[in-house]
Amino acid sequence: MLLSLQTSILYGPVGSRRFGRSLGINLSPGSCKLCSFNCAYCHYGKTERLVADARQYKRDLPPYPEIIEAVQEALRSRMELDAVTFSGNGEPTLHPDFPALVEGVIYLRNKYRPRLKIALLSNSTGLGRDDVRRAVMKLDLPVFKLDAGTEKTFRKINRPAAGVRFEEIVSNLKSLGNVYLQTILIDGVPANTDPDEILAYFELVRDIRPRGVHIYSTDRPAPSARISKVDPERPTASASPATWPPASARSPRTTPIARTSSARRATVRRRTSRRTRRTTWSPTRACARSATGRSRLRARAHSRARASARSVGGHWGHRMGATGTAYRDGWPYVPLPAVGGRWHPRRRARVSVPPATTR
Repeated sequence: MLLSLQTSILYGPVGSRRFGRSLGINLSPGSCKLCSFNCAYCHYGKTERLVADARQYKRDLPPYPEIIEAVQEALRSRMELDAVTFSGNGEPTLHPDFPALVEGVIYLRNKYRPRLKIALLSNSTGLGRDDVRRAVMKLDLPVFKLDAGTEKTFRKINRPAAGVRFEEIVSNLKSLGNVYLQTILIDGVPANTDPDEILAYFELVRDIRPRGVHIYSTDRPAPSARISKVDPERPTASASPATWPPASARSPRTTPIARTSSARRATVRRRTSRRTRRTTWSPTRACARSATGRSRLRARAHSRARASARSVGGHWGHRMGATGTAYRDGWPYVPLPAVGGRWHPRRRARVSVPPATTR
């Protein structure tokens, strides 16, 4: 049995596996489903108004003042919340006032509950608008849907509105980068668990480089009986270990040493050598530097920093060491706001010099 549409602006709090106690904000109509996708697995059923631009239906959408008033009342109450989430019956970014709503909710959060997280559950189609993209980057938990690795599977599962292109969605996600992806795996007809499809999906994830990926299967009723939940005991893909994960998605640290160049193997040996005088090696330097040498350089930089401060009449910073010297990343420095400062190119100690001698 399908779920009923949310008829009010706020719903919940919902016990979310990702966000905790989350208060949902429904920016879609309560009388019909308005979305830019008609997903085959959606627990709200068929999309009655399948559009990529909802400005023609603005009369049916909840107005900005009512949304802000409802959120303010909820945040001022004693309701226990961990997050507020833009979600609802359809795609929240279709609301023409979505950027202004984000600004308003952030203002209320900062005023009443500064520790509250603001999340977004979106199907990624609204990222074509510049104002939406700017608003999304202000959220704490922006989560975007990516259910397929190829255009063909995308059309079968998400069944988008006219004008929505898979390549554009992927390009927008790549340009953002600092987001979360959410993916629903389903079996049956249609399905997105084919080994080739999974490989193509992870190639896209590698290119997008998100903050995190949420992968799960449908746990709610689907409109079609031919769609089923993925068995947890089933392997994700039938590919052999030699081809899974794809070579382009493997971390360089997991590459076997036997397949690396001789220079790389020499680097590994330097890093893993066990000597009495421990040495470290950096690819930006041509030779190793002992721990004793680093200590001497640090002591030398310490004395030079103090001498520089005495010569130009500087003062000490807020992170004071036992000898009265400020430290930054383990190296002494003397902050002199009056004359400015620079990092010494050889000793890395922050020293301040008069403007006349600054290069």
